[in-house]
Amino acid sequence: MDYALSHIIARFREQMLLTQKETYPSILASYFAFWKNYASLLELLNKNNITYLLFGRYLECLSSLPWLFPSEDSLTEDRDSFACRLAYHSGGLWSVLTYWSMNGCRIPEDTLAQILCSQMPGTPSGRTQN
Repeated sequence: MDYALSHIIARFREQMLLTQKETYPSILASYFAFWKNYASLLELLNKNNITYLLFGRYLECLSSLPWLFPSEDSLTEDRDSFACRLAYHSGGLWSVLTYWSMNGCRIPEDTLAQILCSQMPGTPSGRTQN
Protein backbone atom coordinates (compact mmCIF):
# COMPACT_ATOMS: atom_id res chain seq x y z
CA MET A 1 0.00 0.00 0.00
CA ASP A 2 2.82 2.38 0.89
CA TYR A 3 4.46 1.85 -2.50
CA ALA A 4 1.21 2.39 -4.41
CA LEU A 5 0.37 5.60 -2.56
CA SER A 6 3.89 6.95 -3.10
CA HIS A 7 3.51 6.34 -6.84
CA ILE A 8 0.14 8.07 -6.94
CA ILE A 9 1.59 11.13 -5.24
CA ALA A 10 4.58 11.13 -7.61
CA ARG A 11 2.21 11.05 -10.60
CA PHE A 12 0.12 13.81 -9.03
CA ARG A 13 3.20 16.00 -8.62
CA GLU A 14 4.26 15.37 -12.22
CA GLN A 15 0.80 16.28 -13.47
CA MET A 16 0.61 19.45 -11.39
CA LEU A 17 4.07 20.56 -12.53
CA LEU A 18 2.62 20.74 -16.04
CA THR A 19 -0.01 23.26 -14.91
CA GLN A 20 2.33 25.85 -13.43
CA LYS A 21 1.73 28.54 -16.08
CA GLU A 22 -1.98 27.91 -16.60
CA THR A 23 -4.88 30.00 -15.32
CA TYR A 24 -6.10 29.16 -11.85
CA PRO A 25 -9.36 27.55 -13.06
CA SER A 26 -7.33 25.34 -15.42
CA ILE A 27 -5.01 24.36 -12.59
CA LEU A 28 -7.97 23.39 -10.40
CA ALA A 29 -9.66 21.50 -13.24
CA SER A 30 -6.42 19.52 -13.79
CA TYR A 31 -6.23 18.85 -10.05
CA PHE A 32 -9.71 17.33 -9.99
CA ALA A 33 -9.24 15.51 -13.30
CA PHE A 34 -6.18 13.78 -11.84
CA TRP A 35 -7.94 12.69 -8.66
CA LYS A 36 -11.05 11.55 -10.54
CA ASN A 37 -8.99 8.54 -11.66
CA TYR A 38 -8.53 7.65 -7.98
CA ALA A 39 -12.03 8.44 -6.73
CA SER A 40 -12.73 4.84 -5.74
CA LEU A 41 -9.49 4.71 -3.76
CA LEU A 42 -10.31 7.99 -2.02
CA GLU A 43 -13.76 6.66 -1.18
CA LEU A 44 -12.31 3.42 0.17
CA LEU A 45 -9.75 5.25 2.32
CA ASN A 46 -12.43 7.60 3.61
CA LYS A 47 -14.95 4.88 4.44
CA ASN A 48 -12.29 2.99 6.40
CA ASN A 49 -11.02 6.10 8.20
CA ILE A 50 -7.51 5.72 6.80
CA THR A 51 -7.21 8.79 4.58
CA TYR A 52 -4.21 9.78 6.71
CA LEU A 53 -2.23 7.18 4.74
CA LEU A 54 -2.50 9.43 1.69
CA PHE A 55 -3.02 12.87 3.24
CA GLY A 56 0.46 13.15 4.79
CA ARG A 57 2.12 12.45 1.45
CA TYR A 58 -0.34 14.78 -0.29
CA LEU A 59 0.46 17.62 2.10
CA GLU A 60 4.22 17.15 1.65
CA CYS A 61 3.79 17.22 -2.11
CA LEU A 62 1.64 20.36 -2.08
CA SER A 63 4.35 22.35 -0.33
CA SER A 64 6.37 22.09 -3.56
CA LEU A 65 3.43 23.27 -5.71
CA PRO A 66 2.72 26.83 -4.48
CA TRP A 67 0.76 27.79 -7.63
CA LEU A 68 -2.07 25.60 -6.35
CA PHE A 69 -2.74 28.25 -3.70
CA PRO A 70 -3.85 31.71 -4.79
CA SER A 71 -1.79 34.55 -3.44
CA GLU A 72 -1.47 38.12 -4.52
CA ASP A 73 2.22 38.28 -3.63
CA SER A 74 3.73 34.90 -2.77
CA LEU A 75 7.27 36.08 -3.54
CA THR A 76 7.51 38.24 -0.41
CA GLU A 77 5.89 35.67 1.82
CA ASP A 78 7.75 34.40 4.89
CA ARG A 79 7.87 30.76 5.93
CA ASP A 80 5.08 31.01 8.50
CA SER A 81 2.75 32.81 6.09
CA PHE A 82 3.35 30.16 3.45
CA ALA A 83 2.79 27.35 5.98
CA CYS A 84 -0.52 28.88 7.08
CA ARG A 85 -1.66 29.43 3.47
CA LEU A 86 -0.65 25.85 2.64
CA ALA A 87 -2.61 24.45 5.59
CA TYR A 88 -5.67 26.56 4.80
CA HIS A 89 -5.86 25.83 1.08
CA SER A 90 -4.75 22.20 1.22
CA GLY A 91 -7.41 21.46 3.80
CA GLY A 92 -10.04 23.18 1.69
CA LEU A 93 -9.00 21.40 -1.50
CA TRP A 94 -8.92 18.08 0.34
CA SER A 95 -12.41 18.65 1.78
CA VAL A 96 -13.84 19.53 -1.63
CA LEU A 97 -12.03 16.56 -3.18
CA THR A 98 -13.48 14.25 -0.51
CA TYR A 99 -17.00 15.63 -0.97
CA TRP A 100 -16.72 15.38 -4.75
CA SER A 101 -15.35 11.83 -4.82
CA MET A 102 -17.82 10.57 -2.20
CA ASN A 103 -20.64 11.94 -4.38
CA GLY A 104 -19.56 10.18 -7.55
CA CYS A 105 -17.54 13.03 -9.13
CA ARG A 106 -20.80 14.25 -10.66
CA ILE A 107 -19.78 17.88 -11.04
CA PRO A 108 -17.55 18.32 -14.11
CA GLU A 109 -14.00 19.37 -13.25
CA ASP A 110 -14.26 22.71 -15.08
CA THR A 111 -17.50 23.56 -13.31
CA LEU A 112 -16.05 22.64 -9.95
CA ALA A 113 -13.01 24.84 -10.64
CA GLN A 114 -15.28 27.78 -11.49
CA ILE A 115 -17.32 27.24 -8.32
CA LEU A 116 -14.18 27.32 -6.21
CA CYS A 117 -12.77 30.39 -7.98
CA SER A 118 -16.03 32.23 -7.41
CA GLN A 119 -15.60 31.61 -3.66
CA MET A 120 -12.09 33.09 -3.49
CA PRO A 121 -12.12 36.87 -3.28
CA GLY A 122 -9.31 38.45 -5.24
CA THR A 123 -8.77 35.41 -7.44
CA PRO A 124 -9.94 36.33 -10.92
CA SER A 125 -11.04 33.20 -12.72
CA GLY A 126 -8.72 33.86 -15.64
CA ARG A 127 -5.62 34.86 -13.70
CA THR A 128 -2.39 33.16 -14.69
CA GLN A 129 -0.35 31.92 -11.75
CA ASN A 130 3.19 33.17 -11.09
